[in-house]
Amino acid sequence: MELTLQQAYQRATSTNSLYSRQQKRWQFLLDSYNGGDDFRNGAYLHRYQLENDGEYQQRLKNTPLDNQCKSLISLYVSFLFREEPSRDWEGLFEINPILKDILEDADLDGRSMNAFMKDVAIWSSVFGHTWVCVAKPDVGAVTLADELAQGVRPYLSIMSPLVVTDWAWKRQPNGAYGLDYIKYVEEVNDTLLVIKEWTRETITTYTLDNTGRTATDMTVEPNGLGVGEVGYLITGVKDVRQSRVGDTITNFARPTKEALGGYKDPKPMVFSGLFPLDGADFPVLRDALEKLQLNDAALVYEPESSAALGFGFRCGFLGLLHMEIVRERLERGPVLDSIVAEWMIFCNSTWGNQLANHSVPGIYRTQKGWGPQRTRMQTMPGPHEGLGVENYAWCTSPLRRYVDLVNQWQLIAMAQHGVTAKLVAPFKLKDADLMAIAADFDGTYAPYRDWETDRKSTRLNSSHEFVSRMPSSA
Repeated sequence: MELTLQQAYQRATSTNSLYSRQQKRWQFLLDSYNGGDDFRNGAYLHRYQLENDGEYQQRLKNTPLDNQCKSLISLYVSFLFREEPSRDWEGLFEINPILKDILEDADLDGRSMNAFMKDVAIWSSVFGHTWVCVAKPDVGAVTLADELAQGVRPYLSIMSPLVVTDWAWKRQPNGAYGLDYIKYVEEVNDTLLVIKEWTRETITTYTLDNTGRTATDMTVEPNGLGVGEVGYLITGVKDVRQSRVGDTITNFARPTKEALGGYKDPKPMVFSGLFPLDGADFPVLRDALEKLQLNDAALVYEPESSAALGFGFRCGFLGLLHMEIVRERLERGPVLDSIVAEWMIFCNSTWGNQLANHSVPGIYRTQKGWGPQRTRMQTMPGPHEGLGVENYAWCTSPLRRYVDLVNQWQLIAMAQHGVTAKLVAPFKLKDADLMAIAADFDGTYAPYRDWETDRKSTRLNSSHEFVSRMPSSA
């Protein structure tokens, strides 16, 4: 059932009964720990009988407020952490290298695990308890190797009881209790409030306007893997080549007797020999093929030697197209270029989605269907099928492209004005100037695109990164 904006506001602002009872107490504890003006503005001094507001405010102003709470908590926590904690994680660093990163930077903000747990002890001493959450950014990585390559890993964060407004625990079949539902305040920006609500099935984000006591936006996304999505499994396998696509994962205590059917190893139909131009580059080619095979299970290869070409590999491909794709991936430039390109795609697609979600017009790079106008610039949001993203707007090179500068003007307006940005942005919906900029850029960019295509084709045809024998059919 779809909710109205008023109903969404009421649902987002509803709280747990314990939170409703304890909120003022938790606020008092926080103000007591912070001391100073926070405690003074809380007006926690008892009023005298017959004391009017003016007299009470004057007494608040003149009363010295020495903060002993922070000193006592600091002394207690320092005693707890007088010695470095010891952890028996021997052998785990080789199995999962991200554990070392988490120990050194637990919250992706520079705090080590020890420093993070010290902060947990401080806020637990203030409130009596606190929430510690583990999360991981979703960057669309398919495998654990992709996440490690992009530097993606879990991180920790602390949430005080004042931030978590509702929650529910559910008894598990083994008798233990697990968190089944949680709702917390993610961001406060003047009168706008962002609240997130997590269940086992969905993640709901509410954007609230406290002035009008209504919700301005509500989005619901699935929580977990859906059909066609891919997860990963952390194992103790040190050589990933031991795990092949199609392997059946089973329980060690209750192993299955038969592997799952429905999968067959791909059979190579085209074979070709790959040899480095310089024999000293043989280890480089070998490492490149090993890394490529992690993401391409259909690629098979074995060592091969030739009196004329030296040491190389005999590779099997599904077909000629597969062979050309593998060759192109091996001929790519330095790793740093690939990293920069991937981050530019991520930033441009993210900012394009932000403009589209806020209904702020921009100049989008779209690619749909086939024909001479398949790739074009337009002022309305649209997918880029070649990159596989919902929206794509050039924004990362304002000094090189005027289009990027225009989009950054729009992004600045969105960052400053939020939901009202579409009313005050430099370019409005159906702006004739914006359409003219997009059309002019398309006309100017076309000759450069044709030249770049010819240049890449010439480079590939004359490449000498490795020598390839003529392919043979199986």
